[in-house]
Amino acid sequence: MDEQLLAEWRGRKSMLDDTVNRRATSLRRRSRAQSLRRRQSLATEHLEDSIRKPTLSKERSPTRFTTTKLANLKKKLYAQKWPLAFAFVLILGIFIWSLLPRQDWKPGPEVHPHFNWIGESDGNLALAYRSSANRAARPDKIRVAYSELKSLVNHLSKLDPSKQNKERKLSIEFSKIVDNTTRSMQKTAASFSHLLDGAILTHAGAAEKIKRIEIRLRSSKKSHWIPGSERRTVDALTKEIQDIFKPYQARMDQKVEEVMEFHNLTSQSIAELQDFLPRMMAVFSNVEPLPRPDPTDPTATLGSYRLPDGTVLLEEDRQRQYWDAVLAPYKANITDFEGTVRRCAHFSSDLIGDARDTLFDYDILKRARRNYSLYNEATSVDEWKLTEKTLARTVEMLNERVVQLEKDKEEMKIRERVEMARHEEILEGKRERAAMEQYYQEKADRKKARKWFGFF
Repeated sequence: MDEQLLAEWRGRKSMLDDTVNRRATSLRRRSRAQSLRRRQSLATEHLEDSIRKPTLSKERSPTRFTTTKLANLKKKLYAQKWPLAFAFVLILGIFIWSLLPRQDWKPGPEVHPHFNWIGESDGNLALAYRSSANRAARPDKIRVAYSELKSLVNHLSKLDPSKQNKERKLSIEFSKIVDNTTRSMQKTAASFSHLLDGAILTHAGAAEKIKRIEIRLRSSKKSHWIPGSERRTVDALTKEIQDIFKPYQARMDQKVEEVMEFHNLTSQSIAELQDFLPRMMAVFSNVEPLPRPDPTDPTATLGSYRLPDGTVLLEEDRQRQYWDAVLAPYKANITDFEGTVRRCAHFSSDLIGDARDTLFDYDILKRARRNYSLYNEATSVDEWKLTEKTLARTVEMLNERVVQLEKDKEEMKIRERVEMARHEEILEGKRERAAMEQYYQEKADRKKARKWFGFF
């Protein structure tokens, strides 16, 4: 069966091959006949032309030769499509290559690199100012606590006349320390406002100068037909941009240094006040003073103290234990003993918080000053290209910083007023309570006096 099918397939294949060969032979004969007729027609035309123009019988017409050559070339090009495809691919490749970024070219930053340091420093200044504004009422609170503590010490010295002379000297020293502390706090808060004012003015001045340079760059393009003039103009304007930021950095560095000096004075005054309180209370009690917590200790959280055994105690509770032990011998002679202990402990813990906050602000100012000093060490200036776009972007960012600093300053002023109003409200409530207590105490004294007068 298989041999029969194979023989059948071979017979059909031979028939198909014969058919294909016959058709190919007929096509070749037809093409040869067509080419023969084409040559005969061309020869006939050439013979007719030579008969009509006997003078050109021995040479061809140049026009006809050129036309025929071009026609043959076109036919060849149309017959073979690869030259057109190759040309198209070549042009497309050149176009794509022109769009790709080159390895030796990197897009530079749009904004002047030194502005990044300036913007980060401005953020640090606003953060430190916000922390200072939240403590705007601290000088008044210290004065109020000082008056209460002074009256307490005066009351305790009257109970023991032998301690009055020593108490009087310590009260004078106490008053001087409190005055120095509150004055340095107020100067520090005012210096922040002046610092932001200086930053706003220098930002606005730098933006105005860079805007003028942008106008000069736009107008100088008219003379760039001179060889090398554009490069010289850009180099000169770039140096002028650098000269704009140099005095800015020096001025802001000086202002930050002044605020840091005020912070140093405030820290010293607070530390002196913290050391003075146990020394003053040692006149009336032999209780061992508490060790002052290290404000730079990273393990201690704000408002807490880590004991040697590892337990964490709230700073106010720790101070309350100390003042309770100090005033315990005079408990019978103090009208509101618990309230007095609570107020003294609150005053001591607030002083520790002031020391930590002042150190925190000082560290922020150090970072701001370091950023300003990094101006001269910035290495990315060479990557910045001076163009109309980069100048416009730098001016825009400087103006945005001016607006942001003005908002920050206004916000800090509002915070200061809110803190002062809140303190005045609390103080007014204390005054009202004290007046009411005094009124009822005097009323009770008069009633008691009338009772004894009626008895006699």
